[in-house]
Amino acid sequence: MLLATLAALGGCASAVDGFKQTVMVRAATLDGRDVADAECEVANDKGTWHVRTPGAVTVHRSANAITVACVRPGYVAAGGAATSVFRSLAMGNLLVGGLPVVLDIANGSAYDYPETLVLNMQPAETAAVPAIPKQR
Repeated sequence: MLLATLAALGGCASAVDGFKQTVMVRAATLDGRDVADAECEVANDKGTWHVRTPGAVTVHRSANAITVACVRPGYVAAGGAATSVFRSLAMGNLLVGGLPVVLDIANGSAYDYPETLVLNMQPAETAAVPAIPKQR
């Protein structure tokens, strides 16, 4: 009976907005110019997703960090990570006995990532190729 009740509750944070979160992924140069059409891989222990910059991607929430790696021709590849934070919404579960928070922690809905992930991408340096002298 207890398991059936827990399954029905599903956890407070789970019931409100679930275990998925939409995050915006942007790439920009140091001077703030957007780098459009970078291909990015977003990943955590719950899965891997792909998005082009600037763009939104829906990820599975987790206690673990989320990583982002972006590539675009003409730019140096960039990568980074963002940690998740425990959501205050999940704390409400403690008031009802704490059991639903266990479910929220297990399925990831107790955590949030930053709403926007910004990676610094710099133009690739093009090496000067010496001219080949003409033969006479």
